[in-house]
Amino acid sequence: MHVFSPPICENIKNMRVELQNDQSGNIFSKQLIDIGNGKFPIDMLTENGHTLDHDVQNQILTEKDRWRTVLKRIITCILYLASQNDSFRGKHCTIYSDQNGKFLKLIEMLASIDNPMAEHLRKIKNKEIHQHYLGPRIQTELINLIGNKIRMEIISRIKHAKYYTIMLDTTPDISNKEQLSLTIRILHIKKVNNKRVVEIQEYFINFLRITLKTRLRLTDVLKQ
Repeated sequence: MHVFSPPICENIKNMRVELQNDQSGNIFSKQLIDIGNGKFPIDMLTENGHTLDHDVQNQILTEKDRWRTVLKRIITCILYLASQNDSFRGKHCTIYSDQNGKFLKLIEMLASIDNPMAEHLRKIKNKEIHQHYLGPRIQTELINLIGNKIRMEIISRIKHAKYYTIMLDTTPDISNKEQLSLTIRILHIKKVNNKRVVEIQEYFINFLRITLKTRLRLTDVLKQ
């Protein structure tokens, strides 16, 4: 399939005749003919900014960089609150409103000293954008993604540990249903200044719902 229609191809051929007497136009005329024959790659048309597509691509890259910058800050806030075992949400989910939770308040504080986040909140406030990645749903999705990544790192450390211990404990939740907490303690050996340092580390893995607290049932749950 050709890039241009036959009339345009014919015009390109006529342009080549006009450029034949100009030595500087030889390469340009060859490229025009290649385009007309469908041999010139489309992505090359945007090289060196000679077309409008180049400007569009620059806008796309700028937008991608902006969202990457915003998401880095959002993830940093999530990691901070999670590391402090702090709550995220309040009674409201709107920026610059009272009792909107620690997460949004942290975002607001960051925007007071950070230009990218300040610009992001300005666009939200002026309704220039509707997808802002600050709502409860994206918070939950990011928490799950980060949690899975951390869990995989913990599992990797457990597999490389020379010794480990599995600790199980049962406790009722707020609805008075029994749940099993799974914690693993490992002997972690690392090198610091060419010296072996031994550390005992504990990792909470998950809560597991159980119906019976017999040794057989706990063993079955652990195997699963």
